[in-house]
Amino acid sequence: MKHLSLLLSFFLLTSVSVFSQVGMQVGLNTTSYRLTRSGSHESRGMNFTYNAGLVFRLPGKKICLQPSLLYSMKGAINNNSTDSVLKYINKLGYLELSVPILVKVPFAGKKNTFDFGVGPYAGRLITAFSKAQLLYGGSKTTDFKTGSATTNDFKNMDY
Repeated sequence: MKHLSLLLSFFLLTSVSVFSQVGMQVGLNTTSYRLTRSGSHESRGMNFTYNAGLVFRLPGKKICLQPSLLYSMKGAINNNSTDSVLKYINKLGYLELSVPILVKVPFAGKKNTFDFGVGPYAGRLITAFSKAQLLYGGSKTTDFKTGSATTNDFKNMDY
């Protein structure tokens, strides 16, 4: 029985891999955020970061499933400097899992399609730090605390 289940698993995985597409995704993020501190709202400037990971696509004629697992850097720039700091660059590293269902809409002939997708997403914060660029040269890096919204700087989960 054990050999039969192993053989069946092998054929199932082989048949899924024949009909699926696996690839890499690399992209550019532009991020910023707002926060509330002591009742006042503060904005942080735009920061350019990256994302990279794996994409798995189960194709279909009109509808397909495309889960992806990415490492994505986010964050923002704080130009509200003090006397010795030129600016702060906040960096937040997330491990993100999304499982969208894509609908293919043809345009300009049947070979070209535009994909619309909707589905669940969850991200887990795995690194969080701030890098201060000092006015007189050099830099200083400080780690943020992660966890719950009430006791730490950033929440662990993003969804």
